[in-house]
Amino acid sequence: MKAYAVATLIFLGGSGIIAQAAPNQEVLLSNVNTANLQIEDSEIGLSVSYPGPSISEICGVEIRADNDNRHIPIKNFLDAVEIHSRFEQGLKPKDINATTIDISLKHLDMAFGVWFTIKTKDGSSLEETIKRTLGENRTVIAIASTCK
Repeated sequence: MKAYAVATLIFLGGSGIIAQAAPNQEVLLSNVNTANLQIEDSEIGLSVSYPGPSISEICGVEIRADNDNRHIPIKNFLDAVEIHSRFEQGLKPKDINATTIDISLKHLDMAFGVWFTIKTKDGSSLEETIKRTLGENRTVIAIASTCK
């Protein structure tokens, strides 16, 4: 399989254009649209439009694993990946229980959007990393969560 580099151009007010390399797969998340993380790529791009309580009522992103093998904590997966915002938006992912990682977006209220990547630390595919860190039959998704 050939990989192609993709560039994203974004206009930021009077700041001009920022060119940013983008992963092969990009998913716009909402509270009804999920991203399956079992992909053959080592990286996936995720985004949320208008995060925060003022416009979208989307205050976070959750990375959730199913209950199969729930005795293996999702922290193992979190330790094997890097989650980085593409525009230094200060994301701090944390595991909140054995099956869920939370990424708060409340601090981005009134922002146009947030763009971030989940990338394996060792370059292996996300699918292989999930199998290695969480067990053979685990499903892992990302979904936007509403404000509480």
